[in-house]
Amino acid sequence: MYNDILEALKNELESSSLSRLPKDFYINVKLYIKGLKDKIEFSHGHSADILRGELDLAIKMISLLFKLRVYKIVREIFMGLTTPPEGILDEELDAYMKIREAIQTSLHSFTSSINSMEDTTKRILVRFTASVPAFVGVDLVVYGPFEPEDVANIPLINSEVLIMKGVAEKLEV
Repeated sequence: MYNDILEALKNELESSSLSRLPKDFYINVKLYIKGLKDKIEFSHGHSADILRGELDLAIKMISLLFKLRVYKIVREIFMGLTTPPEGILDEELDAYMKIREAIQTSLHSFTSSINSMEDTTKRILVRFTASVPAFVGVDLVVYGPFEPEDVANIPLINSEVLIMKGVAEKLEV
């Protein structure tokens, strides 16, 4: 199995897309790792040291293999792939689903925040019905203080809050 892991890592490093691995690859790797640990437990001296070295290298190679494959999966997601890439294994599918969802959520959130930024440029004329202390608008400009009957042209988002609180009303022009 050590040679299988080494060959899989070599193929993954040489390929720009996911290389083909047997469906049971990770299961066999887990069994191999467990077998090595069992052998180490019953070995002594140089034999145990050699087995520990093999175990350490196998774990490092399989970790690197997994990271390379997940990197390729993420790259495919950013390139617009909407279905799991060809050659993905069941153990990698969970990572694919979580990463794709996180990226989509982040992009949606970012897009929404960009769209809401447009509202910082929209302004509305309001008449104050109560005293309002000075405040910093969403456009980072200081407004106020205001007294009842004062009129001001302020950002839409701020005016909506003030109207909702009942301290201002929209003026129709």
